[in-house]
Amino acid sequence: IKFMDVEDFVDGEIAIIQEVHHRNISRLLEIANTDNHLFIVTELITGITLKEYLDVEMDMPEDKAKFIFRALIDVVEYLQSKNIVHRDIQPSNIILETHDDTSDYSTCKLERTVLVDYGCATHFNPMNPQSLKGLTGSPQYAAPRMLVNSRYSCLVDNFALGAVLFNMVNGYRPFKYSKDTIAQVYDIGHEDYISPECKDLCDKLLLTTEDDRLSIQQIKQHKWLSAYDKKINY
Repeated sequence: IKFMDVEDFVDGEIAIIQEVHHRNISRLLEIANTDNHLFIVTELITGITLKEYLDVEMDMPEDKAKFIFRALIDVVEYLQSKNIVHRDIQPSNIILETHDDTSDYSTCKLERTVLVDYGCATHFNPMNPQSLKGLTGSPQYAAPRMLVNSRYSCLVDNFALGAVLFNMVNGYRPFKYSKDTIAQVYDIGHEDYISPECKDLCDKLLLTTEDDRLSIQQIKQHKWLSAYDKKINY
């Protein structure tokens, strides 16, 4: 959902993708335009979206989810260091790069996780972090303050990360969104086979109050992720 002037939207997206340079962001190659059209050329990434994976496989083992989630943490940390908030983190905007045959998603070796689509991204003022407003992206992954049109900070991306993680390991989203209630009810619960550490991380990212939600640094220090980092010598 995008409530903004088209020219402002395009100009903002171009400015941000020209500014960012990160392994987990698709590399900008060229921008060309005609009188009526604008062409943004980025590197070719072979693979599937996380949405395509989940549509077929439903969920994934925690070790594979950690590989994807760790990369997302890196890119969001990078964006926040440049005072940028993505505001549309969802499975359809996450590409899982693989050079394997994608006829069987479960056996594909994942090479890289790439966060794409910066059409909803914007800069925030670090001196006034809760200065952002407006519902953008998918309501299914939007933080509560976005849904009720309250001011919010870059921690809306942390909430979206929690929703994506929950979706990856459980095979369904953590709440249902209704246009009638414009509310998210986080009461569906985890599957029994999810580890206590993973459940705890999801729960602490999906908190309604921004001040209580984990920061990127706290996510990196969480037991579920720090144990993985030690295992792969990250």
